[in-house]
Amino acid sequence: MADSRLNKVLIPALEKIQKNASWRKHSKLGAECKSVIQHLTSPNRSPTAEASLLQGVVLDFSLYDSEIVLSPIINALSTSYLKFSEPALDAVQKLIARGYLHGEADPSGGAEAKLLSKLIVSACNCRDLGDEYAELLVIKSLLSAVTSVSLRLHGDCLLQAVRSCYELYLNSKNGVNQTTAKASLIQMLVIVFRRMEADSSTVQLQPVVAAELMMPAEKADVDGEFEMKTSTVEGTNPADLLDSTDKDMLDAKYWEISMYKTALEGRKGELADGEGERDDDLEVQIGNKFRRDAFLVFRDLCKLSMKTPLRDAAADPQAMKGKILALELLKILLENSGEIFRTSERFLDAIKQYLCLSLLKNSASTHMTVFQLSCSIFMSLVSHFRAALKADIGVFFPVIVLRVLENVVQPNFQQKMTVLHFLKKLCVDSQILIEIFLNYDYDCDVNASNIFTR
Repeated sequence: MADSRLNKVLIPALEKIQKNASWRKHSKLGAECKSVIQHLTSPNRSPTAEASLLQGVVLDFSLYDSEIVLSPIINALSTSYLKFSEPALDAVQKLIARGYLHGEADPSGGAEAKLLSKLIVSACNCRDLGDEYAELLVIKSLLSAVTSVSLRLHGDCLLQAVRSCYELYLNSKNGVNQTTAKASLIQMLVIVFRRMEADSSTVQLQPVVAAELMMPAEKADVDGEFEMKTSTVEGTNPADLLDSTDKDMLDAKYWEISMYKTALEGRKGELADGEGERDDDLEVQIGNKFRRDAFLVFRDLCKLSMKTPLRDAAADPQAMKGKILALELLKILLENSGEIFRTSERFLDAIKQYLCLSLLKNSASTHMTVFQLSCSIFMSLVSHFRAALKADIGVFFPVIVLRVLENVVQPNFQQKMTVLHFLKKLCVDSQILIEIFLNYDYDCDVNASNIFTR
């Protein structure tokens, strides 16, 4: 049973937890740590034959032994007590980074998958301890888990890891932790989508293409810190844009209603096939786990980018910070998208149903950073997805681009400069211009937008 590699990681952590659990309230945890230490160091321990046959998740241990050694770590993480959680988090990070944990962490899987999922989710919950060092340990543990080759996070467990880093970026009071959380999020998302493209957990990490945000009036902060000052467009009411009754906005509203209808029909079908499952994530019926993970993460980011009502955005800078982060991450995913993401019907439908809806809502924002990111994301769609999103681009080009230049509801100078910068980048690619003319002007019906002509 004894394994020196595991003992070097677990025993120091268990001893620290045991030492801090000496008082009565946590005596049960202390006794459990003592028992596991004895279990790890005992040379003569023979589990039952049945237990030995079940493959575990820790090194070459059985499932029975794996549950025994991980139980006090999970319980320590669940106490919300810093002196227990810190050594437990440190142990989790080392176990993952050194490849001592293996298998899939998925709450919908078998016993071993549920055990690993419970461990990861317990680590995620430590993000709310309010301690800077504990926050950093959570980020390191989750990044190690998502990028690990031996340990593979799927489904809700993966979403919990991504959401935890997202929450830490928003709520941490430590600037270094915020920056680390954001950088970790980018690495997590890129590797999730590259695994989906390769249909394998073993992928080579490559440099991330994070296209420069379209901010001609002023440069974005290098560290990506969020600022509210001088970022609101004066004289523009988003309600005026969304409530407009001209043809462009009527087309956009018709498109939005169609998307809602499609989403409801798809949801009914998934529920019918889902044997009564009501969990939003479990309803997604995608056989390939890597594609399902990428879909869930993409959908989650789109929802986060729409989370703040436009009318209340200025009053809630924290929520606006989250919206901007979600838009930035979506921009990076689009710029680094692969063949499957650009051609798969499931992902193209997700772009139409979730991302385009986000663009429709955010393109009317009075916040310049949100508007600029919306234009930048739309540029990515035009550059990389125009063949599959012909009809959708025909709706959004007038709403996002032409209305600003045609002085609808008096957009300010910064908005116009952003759109002009967008058009300048677009005109560099002659193929895009030709396709815009052929798709929306030359081959037009009487109700077309005549984008090229305008």
